[in-house]
Amino acid sequence: MPCWTTDPAAQGSLGDLWGVAGLLTALRAAGEDGAVRALADRATAQASLGDPGGVGKLLWALDFAAASDVAGALADRPAAQASLDDPGSVGLLRALYWTGARSARTLADRAAAQSSLGNPRAVADLLRALDWAGASDAVRALLDRDPAAQASLSDPRAVDGLLTALRAAGEDGAAHALADRAAAQGSLSDPQDSISDLWAVDGLLTALDDHLEPRGDHEHPFGLLKAIDHSGGVGHPALGAGRRSRR
Repeated sequence: MPCWTTDPAAQGSLGDLWGVAGLLTALRAAGEDGAVRALADRATAQASLGDPGGVGKLLWALDFAAASDVAGALADRPAAQASLDDPGSVGLLRALYWTGARSARTLADRAAAQSSLGNPRAVADLLRALDWAGASDAVRALLDRDPAAQASLSDPRAVDGLLTALRAAGEDGAAHALADRAAAQGSLSDPQDSISDLWAVDGLLTALDDHLEPRGDHEHPFGLLKAIDHSGGVGHPALGAGRRSRR
């Protein structure tokens, strides 16, 4: 059993909630149940809620440390206050559902109704979290805001991720709408930036192939292909090899 030179439960800083979560886990593993309880009580009463991801991590640690009653008291506080612009709010949402917090529904409803829809990666993360939690009403509320029509198309990886999340949620209509937008409007800000850009576009093209049916004389995402062709990227061996390996 470790010999602490100071009392970490009473004196440890609460400014870094990820660190607090790690300390709780270490104390629990060391069998220091009294210190676990003391630190859990301090964190619940005094911790800042400005870091929703850190609060979520703390909730996971409290659950692991068998301090579910304290976790419940903490969970009631951040759901109505968490910034929805912070990517950590999705981690908090997952933690709230995992620990059975009553406030999970509050955060799910807020996120579905108020989160910005411009960042496709953030929307995909939120959609996956809501779907994982079984929050079907919140999923429906989010999709009713039509993220497929509002998501930025500037990042091929992020668009590919949102397409995948929409398909996983069974939202083929929304996925097809996004695919149509990406085919018509998508572009690369700098297609020659790196090989990874080509792989990102390759992934998006493959995803689009799953959603777009041949229309008229073009069977492919025309806007993206024009952007790549302008840079000479269509003939890049990395892109060609990647697409061949997926067929």
